[in-house]
Amino acid sequence: MKSLKNIFSYFPALKTASKPVQVGEKAPNIIFKNMLNVPKKRLALEELKDKPVIIVFWQRTCTACLNSMHVLAQLQAQYAWRIIFILCTDDTTAHIEWFLRRRKQLRELALPMCVDMGGRIKKYFPHVQLPHVVWIGEGRRVKAITSVEHLTQANIVELLTTNRLRLPVKQDALHFNVNRSFAENGVAANEGAFYESHLTGHLPGVASQRGYYTDDQYSRIYAVNVSKASLYAIAYRYEEHLHEAQLPVRTVFEEEQDRLHIFPQTNDVFPDHTESLLSYELLLPPQKGFEAEYCAHKLMQKDLDRYFNCTSKMAGLLRDCYEVVPRQQQDPEPSASSYQEETVSEMIFYNRPVSNVINYVCDSFTTPLPLVCDDKTNRMTIRLKKQYDDWTALHKDLTDAGLMLQVAQRHINMLVFSSSQEAPAP
Repeated sequence: MKSLKNIFSYFPALKTASKPVQVGEKAPNIIFKNMLNVPKKRLALEELKDKPVIIVFWQRTCTACLNSMHVLAQLQAQYAWRIIFILCTDDTTAHIEWFLRRRKQLRELALPMCVDMGGRIKKYFPHVQLPHVVWIGEGRRVKAITSVEHLTQANIVELLTTNRLRLPVKQDALHFNVNRSFAENGVAANEGAFYESHLTGHLPGVASQRGYYTDDQYSRIYAVNVSKASLYAIAYRYEEHLHEAQLPVRTVFEEEQDRLHIFPQTNDVFPDHTESLLSYELLLPPQKGFEAEYCAHKLMQKDLDRYFNCTSKMAGLLRDCYEVVPRQQQDPEPSASSYQEETVSEMIFYNRPVSNVINYVCDSFTTPLPLVCDDKTNRMTIRLKKQYDDWTALHKDLTDAGLMLQVAQRHINMLVFSSSQEAPAP
């Protein structure tokens, strides 16, 4: 009978195990299992004896997570033995170990990691956007739940000296389903419509996403929390692959003052300020096939023009550009290995086609002139940083790797905007 009583007394613990913990509440004695980069494979929160703990939830596919790890390593080294960082992912141990083997720089940071298969710990701190940072102070009290931008030296010092933090709580739209329409998510509603589109401002707590799909109800294009420039890049993707970072130099305005309608800040395709972000969706009767998807994006073009009171089109114009040519012709052996690897701060291309490297540059960086690469045969090996302070540094890395960037004039497909006399959409 005693053992039966113990069994039933365990059920309340099971019931509360997944209850989300709020700021100000005491965290349970979380057990971190499958630990990496630390001597012990299992660590309990109560073992840390009131030492502050910062849990950073991340994923190996999250660029923002990877970019923040150097900062985390610096803070961990600076405040060693006074504060503990634990990087927590709900991936599998095999995937994370494979991931670290391929990324030497990240592996050498040796940050404590917990592989929380199944998301057991995430249930205490549910979230959508990554990275997700949980600050735990003395007495296992949760002091703050923030985004990674608040993970600064000043805030860590405040936690260590006062055991208090006054930070805004990170907002996550936990019930927002990107595979459902805005109306079904409570953002907009128009019952009985066969065709409708919505353009809204920033949707708080929702990660930036975009896509197209067809189901039994409708065909749908959606873009959540992106810039105006990104919306146009999506709309024209089937007529010309517009690299979003290259949009400022691939766009022509018949009246230059109209540039501010599309690029609110100079060369700022991905604005940091949420007030610059928009969300869009287009709902159509369900249609399948490439032609249907192409037509849907044509309708998106017209939609955006009405919303922004302008006219846009693709046109081949004679323009100055950088013509990318290998300095020496290469003929690699067919059996030579070819791969690209991503580290925390670099992209490494080994024996990759020149065009593949230039596509990455166009996707990632804004250059003074459009880049044109007609090379279909040559390959190259190069290490490129993920961030450059200016074009000069990027230009040097490209030329040092054996590329010549010659200024030339070519007919280039440009996105041309002109003012519209039509009244803007209500």
